[in-house]
Amino acid sequence: MKTSLCWSLLCSLILSKGVICVPLNDSLFSTNECNLTASQPTSILMETKIDCTTSVAWTGADELSEPFFHDCWVALNILFSNEVCPHGVSEFEFLREGSVPVHHNPEQRTPRRYSRDTCTVAILNKPDIPQAFWPGPSLGIEPETDVASYDEIYDALIAVRYQCLNDRRQVGWTFAGEKSGVVLMVFKTASPVDVAIPPNATAVQFREGTVEDS
Repeated sequence: MKTSLCWSLLCSLILSKGVICVPLNDSLFSTNECNLTASQPTSILMETKIDCTTSVAWTGADELSEPFFHDCWVALNILFSNEVCPHGVSEFEFLREGSVPVHHNPEQRTPRRYSRDTCTVAILNKPDIPQAFWPGPSLGIEPETDVASYDEIYDALIAVRYQCLNDRRQVGWTFAGEKSGVVLMVFKTASPVDVAIPPNATAVQFREGTVEDS
């Protein structure tokens, strides 16, 4: 289970970048809202396909600096507080705007951005990404819908944080979902790829742990 021990690990990493993190206690994680399945960082890195990049299409013209990596941690924290804690291991159908649902799970429309100033974390379906900005080789016909949980998505993004942001000081991406149809990206806000991806399907912007109309 994701208990206060897991949160303490997350907090220690967030605090290393100067971000305020309020410790949680076991009673909070005993509720249904935060009853999550834990993954150790080593196992996440072994099981998740991760790619990192320094492409200016993802980073913009300026070199990535320490404030950017600070903002990325805040953006991940926003995702955690808005999605992971409330939804946990519940499975959703992630589908791009205009797609027809094919599963019986609750829907989550994409794109979904979680931004803090210079850094954006995005949950996308593969067709949300224009081919010119696709970070890897085309896989042919891409699924417009896939099933995943926010717990799975967050674990995969933490792996991107370890391998790309922390180890290589780069941005990066990975997949989630039963068909690897959910794309998880970390890139610079207002970079060419950010501009090319359609606006948030939910018409909601997540900032500083709260939800505001965009």
